[in-house]
Amino acid sequence: MTQIWWVNQTTKIDRRVANEVVWSPAGEKEYWHWATMWEVVPGDIILHYTDQYIVAVSEANNVAIPSANPFVDEVEDEWGQEGKRIDVSLQRLEVPIAKTDIPLEARKEAYKNKGPFHLNGERVKEGYFFPVPQVLWAALNEIAGLRDLESNTAVEKLTLEIQGATDAERLSLVRREQYHLRNYLLQRRELRCGICGQSMPARYLHAAHIKKRSDATEKERKDIENIAMWACTLGCDQAFECGDIYITPDGTIALSSSDRNFLVQTFGHLEGQEAPAFNTENAHYFAARNNTLLKSSKFEKFRKQKQQS
Repeated sequence: MTQIWWVNQTTKIDRRVANEVVWSPAGEKEYWHWATMWEVVPGDIILHYTDQYIVAVSEANNVAIPSANPFVDEVEDEWGQEGKRIDVSLQRLEVPIAKTDIPLEARKEAYKNKGPFHLNGERVKEGYFFPVPQVLWAALNEIAGLRDLESNTAVEKLTLEIQGATDAERLSLVRREQYHLRNYLLQRRELRCGICGQSMPARYLHAAHIKKRSDATEKERKDIENIAMWACTLGCDQAFECGDIYITPDGTIALSSSDRNFLVQTFGHLEGQEAPAFNTENAHYFAARNNTLLKSSKFEKFRKQKQQS
């Protein structure tokens, strides 16, 4: 049976390296939250927690094996050189899961049986590698659509030597409502970008959240008729997600003041035009995104416009 684990990892080390290797000291003074790594088997799932967020999910490629500290030359630490390592296949989360996104009751239950949280559920324990109780895993499945993938022994595993096939079935992350959003937009049969208005094949269109998904309530995420729009992958989707393009309260397209020359050169022909996706039913979702933008220092021009209106 697949086991689920939680690892606390620092940002002091280059994140790419730190997340793709799970390592801890071994020997006579091995703390229990280091020794838990010996219990991992290939196919187990690991949640990678950094700076108050679960930032990635991985699948263990091997049992813990004796290994020198891969970070000893990169940071000053007291972990020493000898320890054990688990290599993993990493899937970074497009939307990291904040600790506070997890229901408090699930966090409290995750105190038991050496789980990663303290008794009150408010803080993550100081330590390294913890077992994840079923109640916490179930809560993560509910809020983020994480799905565990049982290890398939018939599939060749990727190893450091890349033996066998280069493709292997791995852990996947899904937004549970994303399929329904895209399916709904496809049924409307209007295949054009909600920002630039250009018609194009569906493969160039992304079902984009108007209000940032991380800010939306569960009820709002299920409002598939209004919370999503098509945004083309030719540039509009990325620009809207970054806040380089935003929609004003009257539905017109505006550009941020950051990297102004580039934005005018690339999207200047859209500025002042009405966004095709804007309507009275979804205006409050655009407004909610704008309220998020107001918190960023790059939107001084937008704040001034807001104050004058």
